[in-house]
Amino acid sequence: MSASFLVLAIPASVAFVCIVWHSAKMRGVRTTVAFFVALIGFGLLRGNLVYWITNGKPPYRFEMSVMTVGRTGVVEAMGWCIAVYISWSIAERLLAGRKPHEDNLLVQLLFSCSMMMGFALLMETAAGRMDWWHWSPPRGMKASPALRDVERGITEWFSVGFDFLTPWLLFTSARLKNRAWALLGLIPFPVHFGFHEIRRVVLDHGGIHLSQKALEGQHLIKLNRVSHFAMLAVAVILPYFLFVARRPSPDYRAPISTSRETWIARLDVIALGIVVLTVATGLFGVAKEGELVIFALPVLAAGLYAWWWSERRAPV
Repeated sequence: MSASFLVLAIPASVAFVCIVWHSAKMRGVRTTVAFFVALIGFGLLRGNLVYWITNGKPPYRFEMSVMTVGRTGVVEAMGWCIAVYISWSIAERLLAGRKPHEDNLLVQLLFSCSMMMGFALLMETAAGRMDWWHWSPPRGMKASPALRDVERGITEWFSVGFDFLTPWLLFTSARLKNRAWALLGLIPFPVHFGFHEIRRVVLDHGGIHLSQKALEGQHLIKLNRVSHFAMLAVAVILPYFLFVARRPSPDYRAPISTSRETWIARLDVIALGIVVLTVATGLFGVAKEGELVIFALPVLAAGLYAWWWSERRAPV
């Protein structure tokens, strides 16, 4: 068993336990079970769709698939759980007490997805160097060595948060008089992958004749990104979404009776710290490129500030 595998697997398992424990304490067991079952299922579905849409040649290769469902590893889906849950929780902390944004689902969603982009900077910087997974960027993509995988992966991290949290927040958190409206939250995911499929069919069957220069250069990359802009636009333009209030989030300022409960309430931030420490350990100890730890600063700074902000007005 390689050192790279152990550096990722052991801390990731601890972080996963932390976020499940945190969710059960702060959100309740029923919500916790629903969230993680739904997100693991989403991760498996998404991974298999990526494999199918790319004709068995996905843009990334996960090197540590211990157990798979179809063409996607369960470990990969659990990794999405860690990133999405921490991003969602940190977004709630950042918005705590900020009226009227605290009660706006769209703001919470975009804050969560911004955190996912921070995770992209953190994880993609280390993944290829640690042999956790590898991207196969299209020919013609230009990036500095430090950003060779970040440029390819950052939109994917954003889209995972967006595709999952849009329906999740509407079904579980929105104050809607007619719950059927929440079904509109299911639109971004099929639209997103629908555009990818259209692109595949066009290129495979020659419906549009692209020059060799376009295929090898930036034009193909821009075409590939259309789906992400469409995904974002579809959800943002939904009129109701801008005005939907959400149910109360966990109150991190509420009185906590014991020090044990205090630490449980902070397990989301602790899990983020574990992820950052894991990447730092890999870059310093295995990859020998410790200077790249600088890419951990955005997500780490956001997490620490969110921790301070959400608890600074705690009742005495």
